[in-house]
Amino acid sequence: MKKGIEELFVRHGITARIILSYILFVIVPFLIMAMVVVNIFQDYIYSNLGNATMDAMSSAGFQISKEIRKRKEDSMFVYYNDIIEFLCKEERTKEDKDAIEKKISAGMYATEGASGACVVDLQGTVYGKGVYAAIPSRMDIYQEEIMAAGGKCCWYVMDNLYGKASENKYILARSLKSKEGKTVGILYIIMGDSLVTDAFEQLNSDYSIRYLLDEDGNILYCSQEGNNRGHLDITALNPKRISDYQLVKMENGKEAVMASRRIWETGWYCVAVIDMKDMMWSTLKLLRPFGLISVIYVLFLFLMFYMLRRYVFRPLGKLKRSMDQYACGELQAMEIESVGVGELQSLSGHFNSMTVRIENLIQDYREEVEEKNRQRLLTLSAQLTPHFIYNALNTIKWVAVLNHQENVQKLIESLIQIFMNASRVDEEGYTVGDEIRLIENYAVIQKARFMNFDLTIEMEEASSKLRIKKLIIQPIVENAIVHGLGRGKVQNTVIQIKIWADNNLHILVEDHGVGFDVEKWRSSPEHTEGHTNIGISNVEKMIQMEYGEAYGMQIESRAGEGTRVTYLLPVISKED
Repeated sequence: MKKGIEELFVRHGITARIILSYILFVIVPFLIMAMVVVNIFQDYIYSNLGNATMDAMSSAGFQISKEIRKRKEDSMFVYYNDIIEFLCKEERTKEDKDAIEKKISAGMYATEGASGACVVDLQGTVYGKGVYAAIPSRMDIYQEEIMAAGGKCCWYVMDNLYGKASENKYILARSLKSKEGKTVGILYIIMGDSLVTDAFEQLNSDYSIRYLLDEDGNILYCSQEGNNRGHLDITALNPKRISDYQLVKMENGKEAVMASRRIWETGWYCVAVIDMKDMMWSTLKLLRPFGLISVIYVLFLFLMFYMLRRYVFRPLGKLKRSMDQYACGELQAMEIESVGVGELQSLSGHFNSMTVRIENLIQDYREEVEEKNRQRLLTLSAQLTPHFIYNALNTIKWVAVLNHQENVQKLIESLIQIFMNASRVDEEGYTVGDEIRLIENYAVIQKARFMNFDLTIEMEEASSKLRIKKLIIQPIVENAIVHGLGRGKVQNTVIQIKIWADNNLHILVEDHGVGFDVEKWRSSPEHTEGHTNIGISNVEKMIQMEYGEAYGMQIESRAGEGTRVTYLLPVISKED
């Protein structure tokens, strides 16, 4: 993959890089930001929706609990109107039975929402008003449970009591006890479903389905028509909490928020289920401004990309193709049309100017090469004369050898070496040792002339191999011999040369001759007492031009005390 990306970069250059950067640093962060915003919004909706729905279920559960407590208090009429005393009799007359039924009838009418009530004694005799014969027989299975409750109210749900399965009936059952604590019968009061529906119908919601469930999750009531039977999985709810909400997955695979409130008096659950997909689809309408901004943002990005492509990518591509064409060998002056705007247009203009200047430089270079070739031919021609002089001098030297003229032999050998050094063309390889050998040969000739000095040289072995400009020391030694020693007037003296190197190359040339006034010489460098000082000036200029302002030559001299010249030069080895 990395190789493929590199090939893409090579093929499309900066265009591919800008597009990739555009995707990585603009589009991808925007998509991530949008996902984060949607997730935060979804979490916010889930949290607020869960809390709000849980509060609504708490309200419904509180109202149902209130109604249940009220019905519980209303059921106490059996203790207030002497029904217990009648039930305690071992034998009851017809008048007693009529009295019991009248009191039950009065108590039933006083109980809100009651559609029937009856009392069953221990012998199975039924006393009641508006009671259907099926109720006692259908409640027989719960008789032990009711008796074990010890007088507490037990609630049961029955359907199809009146031959209708469209609504449930809620039955309050409690055992009746005498003053001695003995069970004398069971009270049944039949309640309509208004006990539950009134509480749930006050909660208007377009998104939730509201349920009343028993402890096992069996549906006792459902706000959705046709769904009043069946089972709902409530295992996700915490049974230790009165109110709770969880994000659950329904049997159909959809995610939903399930909020509940438990009714402790009966163990029932008030539950609301909200489909998250439907809820998010509705609540995402709140994100319309964000969506509109996102669309505008994306359109702006595409507009920016279009402008980049038109005003940057295309002009750069055209300029690149022209440069590639020029770089492939079409070196003649070529002019490309102006491309792009602003800086890119300026670049095309600079490219046209550059091609013209390069063409001119190439022409100048050609002329310079031709001139150098001519000079090289002249140099080769000029070297023919020194070779002829070498051969002639060698002939004279051997004549001097045959005639035992050793002084003449030495002078000729020194002269040959001086000529050979002067005709060298490989100045890049010229060293301090080469310059010292030139000075030694030069001194041999001058001693034959003046015979008034000795030349002493102290030089480190490593310093002799350092590179130096040719004829940078010889002119100073020549001045010392010719002018410093007064053209032979100063006798039996020494000219000293010391050479050493540390971080720099140091050269000292010292004589004990006539000396001169340096300040006066500086103020009038052309002529002094009939002799020229051009050699010293040329050496100073040569050092400045070759090595720069940091290096140079220091002259110390006084009349009658001699002259001391100190060089400071860079250390340059042959490899450098």
